[in-house]
Amino acid sequence: MRIGDAAATTGLTKKAIKFYEAEGLVTPRTDRQSGYREYDDDHIARLELIHTLRLLDVPVAEIREVLAGDTAIAEALQRSLDRTTGRIERLEEGRLILRSLLERPPAAPADVRDEVRRLRRSVERSREERGLHLADTLKRIFPGSFGRFMVLLHAPFFDIELDTEAQKARWLRFVAYLDDLQEPPADHSFFQLAHVEDEATVEAFLEGQRDHVQSLLAEDAEAIASLREAITGFLRGLADDPEARQRYDERLTASQDLWATIGGGDDDAFNEHLAALNDDYRRYLAIGARVREEAEREVGIRLEEASARRA
Repeated sequence: MRIGDAAATTGLTKKAIKFYEAEGLVTPRTDRQSGYREYDDDHIARLELIHTLRLLDVPVAEIREVLAGDTAIAEALQRSLDRTTGRIERLEEGRLILRSLLERPPAAPADVRDEVRRLRRSVERSREERGLHLADTLKRIFPGSFGRFMVLLHAPFFDIELDTEAQKARWLRFVAYLDDLQEPPADHSFFQLAHVEDEATVEAFLEGQRDHVQSLLAEDAEAIASLREAITGFLRGLADDPEARQRYDERLTASQDLWATIGGGDDDAFNEHLAALNDDYRRYLAIGARVREEAEREVGIRLEEASARRA
């Protein structure tokens, strides 16, 4: 068949077929009498393969390798898939950054470039870098021993994967939330109440916290019973001891004031972000809430009620 019929059969244009001929991908026979190029079934099959591979974004150079037998079709397809995945990731990152910019528009047009760079750096951080960023932020917001305590408390949950666009969007919102928090005055009353002098105590807590977290996540009966017992004893202490209630209320008030001072509202926002990014933390909070409810039922008093009671 001639080029017009070949074009109709393969869905290619005459121009495309001539291009592939010029590239040496297909070499039809030329009729000596008429001068027309003639395409047989093998040529048509070859053109259809070329067309299919081009639709799959396989470059002409790699198609030449496939046709020459130097590259397997599966390898060429894998390369194309890798390129396509890379483009999709870049497009998704661009869409993510655009949405973040629309949620929190820069104050001035001149700030757009810096904000885009900041957002891109945030998304491209490695897992280790994300954990370090969270630790550094907590130590910035909460100076001294309490800051180290906060890092140790949450360190088991700083392993954050960003596999989906939703996770990346949540991470950017979390980073923006943390970056907006202001450093509190060093003499804030909460730090006076929560200060830990003994560094060994902090280090010992780290070791115990890791084991504690893993035991609770494993639904270890002994760990859960121990936590329930601790909460039960704490609730009974609040219910029976006016001085314990007063100390607890002072810490609670100071904690609420601290979060208001740094612009964080309360710690619920921090917990919500981290729980959305780390499933272990979500489960850890859920287990803690469940055990607390069990302890409250056992004592017959909710924590809010116990702290508000007066002798």
